[in-house]
Amino acid sequence: MTRIDVTDELIVALIELSELCKDREQEYLAQAQRVPTREVKELFTWYAQRRAQEASELQGALRRLGGEPLPRRSGGKIAFHTVAEPPSPPMREDETAMLSACERKEAIAIERYEHALEMSWPADL
Repeated sequence: MTRIDVTDELIVALIELSELCKDREQEYLAQAQRVPTREVKELFTWYAQRRAQEASELQGALRRLGGEPLPRRSGGKIAFHTVAEPPSPPMREDETAMLSACERKEAIAIERYEHALEMSWPADL
């Protein structure tokens, strides 16, 4: 594989991860609006802020490799997904179900990060 091919693979991985973080941020913000408990609302808001920070860091790495983040469509969802997510089961409006749904999606995110970590990354990233 040539250096260009490796760089292209890294760019795609960074785009996927940054878009995943932005999607998760939006989902946590939406959940924060739906829960009645202040503590859980704060938890969802904190996770949303973390995902926004992670997306920003990934986009910085993406730019260092010569890539650009994807444009967002109205409504916050990404314009292009390269990896399909399994559908989420319908959620009840109780906090336990909301937390469980977020936990499942975080497990998917961890799998994607682990896959990306298997790639050959430059030392400065």
